[in-house]
Amino acid sequence: MVPGCGSAQQQSTIQSQYEWAVEFAEESNGCALRDGYVCEPDSIHDFYSAEAQSQMVSGVLLNAWLIAWEDFRSQPSLSDSQKHLKHYRTGVLQFADAYIVRFQGLLLPEVDDAGEISGALRATLGASVEYRIDRSTLKINSVVWDK
Repeated sequence: MVPGCGSAQQQSTIQSQYEWAVEFAEESNGCALRDGYVCEPDSIHDFYSAEAQSQMVSGVLLNAWLIAWEDFRSQPSLSDSQKHLKHYRTGVLQFADAYIVRFQGLLLPEVDDAGEISGALRATLGASVEYRIDRSTLKINSVVWDK
């Protein structure tokens, strides 16, 4: 059962999509997923174009991300499936005094009777969370889990 997700029928639907998403992610070809477990289109640029440069990530931001990732992976309340990055979109923001690192769980797919993805449910397999990391010490100041 998925806590806080409505009626027994809704629970059953969400549980079956949860199981589908775990299996799909394990068997997928490693594509970057978005909500509904649909593959992102392949990149068409190289690392040298102006557009590609805006998608490059500073090593300093990655340091903050790694600190959050290590803490996230150590959470005993998360299942092994919930700790796989393939169930998330993630990002890092930089502010004057802190970095904000977010792990956003992907919305589960709505799969029709033919096994085709037809949309996204308002439920996630992943556990969404936001870390605030001090810029000068690189220590975690706060962790806020979405409800």
